[in-house]
Amino acid sequence: MRRTPCRRGQTGDAMLPAHQVTPALSGKRFRCAAVALAAAVPLFAGSATAWADDVESITLDFVRHGQSLANAEGLLSTEVPGPELTELGQQEAQAVAEVLQPGAPYAGLYDSELIRTQETAAPLAEALHMRPETLPGLNEIGAGIYQGADISLLESLFHGGSLGAVSLPEIVGTFEGLLYGAAPFLWTLGLLAVPIPFSTDPNGAAFDESFGAAVQTIYDNTVASTTGSSTDVAFSSQEAISTWTMLNVNNPDPLLTLTDMLPNTGIVVVDGSPQDGWTLVSWDGRPIGPASLPTQLFVDVRDLLVAPQLAAYNIWQAVLTGDPTTIVEAMLANVGDVGAAVVQFPVSVIDDIVNALRDSLSTVTGTDPADVLPAAAGVAGLLPGELGTAALESLAAL
Repeated sequence: MRRTPCRRGQTGDAMLPAHQVTPALSGKRFRCAAVALAAAVPLFAGSATAWADDVESITLDFVRHGQSLANAEGLLSTEVPGPELTELGQQEAQAVAEVLQPGAPYAGLYDSELIRTQETAAPLAEALHMRPETLPGLNEIGAGIYQGADISLLESLFHGGSLGAVSLPEIVGTFEGLLYGAAPFLWTLGLLAVPIPFSTDPNGAAFDESFGAAVQTIYDNTVASTTGSSTDVAFSSQEAISTWTMLNVNNPDPLLTLTDMLPNTGIVVVDGSPQDGWTLVSWDGRPIGPASLPTQLFVDVRDLLVAPQLAAYNIWQAVLTGDPTTIVEAMLANVGDVGAAVVQFPVSVIDDIVNALRDSLSTVTGTDPADVLPAAAGVAGLLPGELGTAALESLAAL
């Protein structure tokens, strides 16, 4: 999820590129086509989101905790400090430490307030002589009214188990587990307002703010670090890692959270920064490629849906302070963000489509479209009257 959809790919408060504001020059359809081509040519020639200032990127290795007592008993447990690791969980923690140790040095190690994440981080911390920093934002998404549900049947079904004789508590627990898991999944689709009743993370906006603050802390510490490393390891929980990742990377695949649920000590790797966004590199050892055009368009639509929900949440948080100045400032800032998101949406869509066409043409013809389209656009613009307009429309339709 891009937090500032009006400033896609920017660093700081730089203005939008010129090609992103030219469509406002005319409301006529044929002239908009010409404008679209004018916007397209720079995109074919290079990145549409290149900025003068470089933002440092970091690598984040998110690690799910080892098997906890609640996992072994099939119970939904998200309360702090929560249960400890089982003997198997301790073995898993040692094993993942051996996997991660060759990647040292790390800029920092982080865990949540949950005992199971701290115990999972301990072997790696001991091996590297490091002390993990505990960040509450890395806590698991609160289960709220579903806390303590018996989800053993649900987990068995997700892992290919068969449906045999079941008890009433297992049936009720399965239903509760589905309701708990449905909310974060819907958040990744852009429906942040979907609630988890009585949860410490009552909705997607609250969760993203909390987990995002932890990520921001990790990023700031890494940039200021003198270790020379730009990689961090953060130990957290399955639902929290999966949801934040799919909600914030530019190449999400939310279905992965259903078809390939992150196992105990599974690792998710992301690259990027809070300013420029994040890219999913791998999911439990499985490399993840760049976003396809449908995925990019999905993210564009989601950003548009998310903006008013974030605005409503932020304004409500300001209202709760009871401070008139805070309320007015929140309203002005967030209403502006919604308007900017609406303006940015068609720009993002055109940007993604043009870049996809550029890549396709380059693959099919073996020629860089940047060498062809500027000249073609120039010739078309010299043609008289409607002939030139039609030529521009044809080029714009490429």
